[in-house]
Amino acid sequence: MEILSGIASKLGELLVDATIKQARYLFCFNSIVKELEDKETNLKKEKDGINERVEQERQKHCAIVVEKDVEKWLADVVKEMADVRTLKAKIDKKKSCFNGWYPNWRFRYWMDKEMPIPRFFSSFETTESACNQIIEALKKDSTKMVGLHGLGGVGKTTLAKFVGNQLRQNNIFDKVGIATVSQDPSIINVQSELVKSLGWALTEKDEEDRADRLRLMFSESKSRKILVILDDVWKELDLETIGIPVGDRDNCCKILLTTRLQQVCYRMGCDPRIKLDALDQAEGLDLLRKHAGIDVADKTMTDVSKRVADECKGLPLAIKAVGSALRLRTADEWNVALDKLQNAKLDKIEGIDKDSRGVYGCLKFSYDYLNGEDS
Repeated sequence: MEILSGIASKLGELLVDATIKQARYLFCFNSIVKELEDKETNLKKEKDGINERVEQERQKHCAIVVEKDVEKWLADVVKEMADVRTLKAKIDKKKSCFNGWYPNWRFRYWMDKEMPIPRFFSSFETTESACNQIIEALKKDSTKMVGLHGLGGVGKTTLAKFVGNQLRQNNIFDKVGIATVSQDPSIINVQSELVKSLGWALTEKDEEDRADRLRLMFSESKSRKILVILDDVWKELDLETIGIPVGDRDNCCKILLTTRLQQVCYRMGCDPRIKLDALDQAEGLDLLRKHAGIDVADKTMTDVSKRVADECKGLPLAIKAVGSALRLRTADEWNVALDKLQNAKLDKIEGIDKDSRGVYGCLKFSYDYLNGEDS
């Protein structure tokens, strides 16, 4: 009896201990679930906050460079939120830890993981002036066609698209259409790009019939404010052959034209004519460092990065291409690349002015480097 009594007593202690442990575990489990939900809520707030700040800056600044860390952070957040949904689905399915499920290592890993808020972006004052001039001009009733000119690779297309998006978002224009004209334009292709971007459709096959139909579409939409962006115009363009209203007596649309040649702006009757300048030396170096992943504290990279940035002549397209090609390379590799870059200049490119050839040399260098020629 004493033995049985001892066994019963021991079993009782074990049962009580097990019950206490289960109660403790249930309490811990519920606490962990609560912590998960809190972290999910906070992470979502941080993500929404960053997206809101990015949008606010885009509203205020015409040219911003979103830090790569920000883009990566937002992508990581999307992945982490997907993991949270998976974990919550398991919780909902199992209901409690007593049905055989308990938080695994992946759960604890996520709970312990920190998501530091990254740096945002920088804007360039060089682009701000041109941007503001374009926006103010297009807001005026008297403005019919704005000309934006500058070197190849200086960012005219990017700026024009940005302006179009801003004006549409701010309800200055109801629709924004865009078409790339290019050096040897195909009128049918220009018409197709334009109607597609405006959400319209052309069924006509003949160029003149399409132009007539397009003019009718503009006329039927005269109650709506429309902005047409004609990108990369190389010579005087007859808008009537495309189907874009000329003279705009009914105030059907306004036009933003981009070109490398200031003379095109004069011939097309653009007023005002706005020049987009290249980045200054400091802005160009800052952009190069961002795309190349250079730590400003690394003194071994100071001189060579400045010299490479100078070779890019303040052209964002060239700077981004070269920076990406040299990302996380050593100082010695940068010096070798500098020599290659200096010899990448193209003496003659048909139809392209001398000042614009530098960007092609940088792009050729970037292509060769990324494809292993210099690695």
